Amino acid sequence: MELLSGFLNDRNAVIFDDVIKRGLASHVGVEYNSMMAECVLSIVLKGIEPSEYKETKAAVDACLKRAVDSKFRDNTYVV
Repeated sequence: MELLSGFLNDRNAVIFDDVIKRGLASHVGVEYNSMMAECVLSIVLKGIEPSEYKETKAAVDACLKRAVDSKFRDNTYVV
């Protein structure tokens, strides 16, 4: 989880570019907390409009699905 968090939060990773380019969020960050009873990986979006919650969530889910489907191997997600 810590490695995944680092990969997703890397400044050069382009995994969430679609969310930013569409104006659904001004910033996307990933936080990992292993100090709790269960580890928590959070995707934090800043500057979202509450009325666009469903569209934003769907866009983030699609970004993650594309990354998983590519097994994080293709250069689409790393610059």
